[in-house]
Amino acid sequence: MSEQYIKTDDGVRLFCRVKGSGRPLLLIHGAMVDADFYNEVQELLSGNYMVITYDRRGYSRSAQGEDYCLERQARDAEFILNALTDEKAIVVGCSAGALTALKLKELFPEKVDRLFVHEPPIVTYDGIVTDEIRTWLDEIRDQVNRKKISRAVLTFIMGMASNAEDPRVRPLPPEVMQRQLDNGKIFVEKEFPEEFDETNQMINYASLEDKQRITVLVGDSSNGSYCARAATALADDLGTSLYYVPGGHNGARDLPFEFAAMLLGLLEINK
Repeated sequence: MSEQYIKTDDGVRLFCRVKGSGRPLLLIHGAMVDADFYNEVQELLSGNYMVITYDRRGYSRSAQGEDYCLERQARDAEFILNALTDEKAIVVGCSAGALTALKLKELFPEKVDRLFVHEPPIVTYDGIVTDEIRTWLDEIRDQVNRKKISRAVLTFIMGMASNAEDPRVRPLPPEVMQRQLDNGKIFVEKEFPEEFDETNQMINYASLEDKQRITVLVGDSSNGSYCARAATALADDLGTSLYYVPGGHNGARDLPFEFAAMLLGLLEINK
């Protein structure tokens, strides 16, 4: 395994980890977590692929920047791929990382072979957004405006959770929870305003190429959560495949063996 920093065109140094060889497979993490979210999945997949993970800008070991918009996030992913491979990559994005993955597919289709998006948080998606969701989002905005950043992070986490706890979820060490809280502050201040704006269509879904090579994933214990509902609606609108994978919203971390096995199976049957 190798670790390195890759510098983007706006001067931000991104922490990157590579393990294995073969076809490139890029894993993009979501809000609050970092590349370590995929540690076990990366290990499991590295026998078949060159698996790439990185800390998104502002998170953990990566430097902060001035711009956190979704297009910038997609350009960061493109920089990572350009620095490490000349091949099209298989791209997997979970939660907010799925938004980055979709934007990467829109802006740089020549970089993406297969795309897997796990519960993208497009809760303002047409037909999904409800008064309950709007109230939740307004509460977070109000807390951010009042500089109650930690409270905004917790409100976001509570809203993203499913109604029932999955008994298979492992507790996180205190140091990991603290790192996630620190990353969460970056998220609610820098990313949340754009990504959860009902008036802003972040991704031109109609323009996505090769929609049949996009697969939408939903956790089998997400229990009708906002993100599970949004993912189902997205798959319907794109006319693409929807598969249920073990676990909930953080299934790639909580049940890495099951997630990796499911991904390998889907790659095998959808070559």
